[in-house]
Amino acid sequence: MLVRQRIDELFRAADSRAVRADRKATPHSIGEAHDLVGWAIIVIAAVHAAAALLHHYVLRDEVFKRVLPGKPGGT
Repeated sequence: MLVRQRIDELFRAADSRAVRADRKATPHSIGEAHDLVGWAIIVIAAVHAAAALLHHYVLRDEVFKRVLPGKPGGT
């Protein structure tokens, strides 16, 4: 729920009426948007890495081996 609320705040901050140079809240809103996007990238990267490890250690399929350089995949 918190993520949804933060996304709503981000889109409200991007509204053309809300983004004006004379408003004091604009730099703060942009900073919050920057933080939100940064954390989103970190979470996506962590989930991606966890999925790769899941394929390699739990499912034991050839997905992880196909991305390694110099190792022929199971095509």
